[in-house]
Amino acid sequence: MLTNIDIGRAIDHLMVDRGYNQKQLAERAGEMDTANLNRIIKGKQAATTDRLEAIAKALDVKVWEIYRLAEDGQPPRRETHGRPRCMS
Repeated sequence: MLTNIDIGRAIDHLMVDRGYNQKQLAERAGEMDTANLNRIIKGKQAATTDRLEAIAKALDVKVWEIYRLAEDGQPPRRETHGRPRCMS
């Protein structure tokens, strides 16, 4: 069973991988409060469906990809120069 901490770690991993800080991700997610994003990342607050969708869109992934990373550590594949690559 996934916990808020698992989801937060997945979001944090994707955020860092894309070179964003929390403020930048919060802005990209549509004026999300940085303090709320921080609580989601730390697992202290559950992300609502709307917020999780906004975060996923800001990270250029689907919500299921965040869940997959949270569940089994498999990050989403991204296109790089026409070739997919696995992020680690």
